[in-house]
Amino acid sequence: MLGVFVQCGLLLFAALLHAPALGSPPEPCGPLKVGVRDFPRLYERDAKGEIRGLDKDFFDALAQRSGCTIVFQPDSQPRIWQGLRSGQLDMTNWVIQTVERAPIVNVIPLLHVRPMAMTWRDSPVQTQADFMADATLIAVKIRQAAYGTGYDELFEHLREQGRLSEVADFDAALRVFSARRVSLMVTYPWSVLDQSERWMSQVRFSDWHPGASTVQSGLAISRRVSIADAKRLEDAVIAMQRDGSLAQIVSRHLPADLAALVAPPR
Repeated sequence: MLGVFVQCGLLLFAALLHAPALGSPPEPCGPLKVGVRDFPRLYERDAKGEIRGLDKDFFDALAQRSGCTIVFQPDSQPRIWQGLRSGQLDMTNWVIQTVERAPIVNVIPLLHVRPMAMTWRDSPVQTQADFMADATLIAVKIRQAAYGTGYDELFEHLREQGRLSEVADFDAALRVFSARRVSLMVTYPWSVLDQSERWMSQVRFSDWHPGASTVQSGLAISRRVSIADAKRLEDAVIAMQRDGSLAQIVSRHLPADLAALVAPPR
């Protein structure tokens, strides 16, 4: 009987030797290299040369939540994708998933991206009904562009009423809108982030047609990143979505109207 107890004791001791210590720190994660583009409000240097922007704050928060070490690698968009394909980079941000990209990266949605109505904040117009009710107001539209059923029908009604200015491209539309020759432009908010702080503070983004063509833009994690590290990153993003911290970061750098477009946890 004593021998049985001794044998059991030895087996228990061996199991304890090979078991992870209670309260031991998590396995190290990283360093993970994230490709970022220099772009106003996303990743830029201030007058003192210090990095600031939405990407800076987001990845700092992601590192803190996940426990992963994250290193910034500024580069051009083509070189970022080259780095993801070759394994020299592990992540990048604001990516729309496509069939071609799926073998390279897994994308965790952060923001819904769809066309929104852009008007001036000093205008009483806040809804489509407000705009339609004032026959003096004109909209600008890029010729041949489609924005989804709701906005396309709106433009058709305005065209019939002689209240639609049609131009060749986005730059022309933005010039007409900025000169206040029109009161409405439908655009993806990301398209105007390079405008000045003063300009951005004067415009309002309204989601008149939530059913408009919507895609999700998010954090792209290379398929080469280990399953464990990718899971830690995804769990951290979901936690930031659930507690509202992602929306707070977005609101800090983008117009408050866009915080509503933060994607819910999947």
